[in-house]
Amino acid sequence: EITVQVTSSTEGTHTNTTGVVSSDEAPDSATATDDLTVVVAPTITKVFNPDTIDSGDTTTLTITLANSNDIDLTNVAFTDNYPAAIVNAATPGVTNTCGGTVTAVGGAGSLSLSNGGILANDSCEITVQVTSSTEGTHTNTTGVVSSDEAPDSATATDDLTVVVAPTITK
Repeated sequence: EITVQVTSSTEGTHTNTTGVVSSDEAPDSATATDDLTVVVAPTITKVFNPDTIDSGDTTTLTITLANSNDIDLTNVAFTDNYPAAIVNAATPGVTNTCGGTVTAVGGAGSLSLSNGGILANDSCEITVQVTSSTEGTHTNTTGVVSSDEAPDSATATDDLTVVVAPTITK
């Protein structure tokens, strides 16, 4: 038996076939074939729409998870802990095409997915209504997306700008 460590950065299924084994004492052997499947991390993107709101208004936060692999991803999970100035709306209005369980409690500062799934070469979305009463630009970065079949993803970042109405005195 000969063992060799191999690696590949090219996504997909790769078939490897050996040559024949030959010797002076026996006829040549047959070839041997095996497949190596290389998977890449899913991707995560996030968008606030609109990305500028008046203090106390709501905006829709959309998280998109994508799987470019030829296999389904299972047990997909991530957590998005918002900066202190952003919270889920009192009625978060969650939508979810990723399956699993989404947690987004009204007034809480996070959104999470557990036990979700992303089909091969497909994507899914989670939306939630969020709000802020704190003026300024708030940068929000997600955690990584994990699954049973692929390495963890990178994070995703977007900014929410909150403006306060001007005041007038007389």
